[in-house]
Amino acid sequence: MATINNMSDLVKALQDNPEWLFTIRGLIISKEIADLPGSVEELKATLEKMSGTLTTRLDDVSETLTTRLDDVSDTLTTMSGRLDNLTSELTTVSGRVNNLTGNDYEGQAAHFGRRRLRDALQVNNFQLMYQYRRQGEENLRKFLLQMATDHGLCKEDQDDLEQTDLIFWVYGSSPDSQGVVTAHVAAEVSIIIKADNVARARRRAQILASCTTIPCLPAVIGRAITPEAKSQLGDDVTAVGMTQAGQGISLPLADPETPPEQ
Repeated sequence: MATINNMSDLVKALQDNPEWLFTIRGLIISKEIADLPGSVEELKATLEKMSGTLTTRLDDVSETLTTRLDDVSDTLTTMSGRLDNLTSELTTVSGRVNNLTGNDYEGQAAHFGRRRLRDALQVNNFQLMYQYRRQGEENLRKFLLQMATDHGLCKEDQDDLEQTDLIFWVYGSSPDSQGVVTAHVAAEVSIIIKADNVARARRRAQILASCTTIPCLPAVIGRAITPEAKSQLGDDVTAVGMTQAGQGISLPLADPETPPEQ
């Protein structure tokens, strides 16, 4: 057995006799520290297992969230479709309400507009001849049929004239012309008078004048008028302001973006 006199001798002896190193290690360090490498390996294995489990669970959670998000997306799409349908229904209802309002206003114009136009045109005897979809429709159709026969009025112009909102007779005021129709007035009625109302009144008045021996005056009746419509009135179109109740008013300017109510 080698004699150990210094540290170098001890190191060499331990290198030559590994069992001595193991015995000394047990005396110097605790069992827990000695077992630490094994514990680290076990911990590593446990962490790897937990990582695999966590990954699996995360995948499950991700799949569940994806499914639920898809369900939410489908629900939102369904709700969007229902909202679109509701919006469409509300638009339809709004249109019907506006039509009812417009038709009511047209009825007021047929009754009170005669007075408003009579005052504007400064004539005495002024009577309703025709109201679109209501009074006098058959009479005008018979009249137009006769005019078409006598003056060659085309079907397009005849159909256009039949859609005139109101047509009035103007009777003469002189002794020689009393009881005689001396002119017609073709009036377009709209709560907001726009440029197309003015254009229709002028066109339909020209059609009626072309197949009679008397003039036809274009007119528009409304609660307000757009700047564009006002600029297109010219000297030939009479514009009359009238409230919903039939009272005469000065025509105020309307916002050009105001949606039509009739």
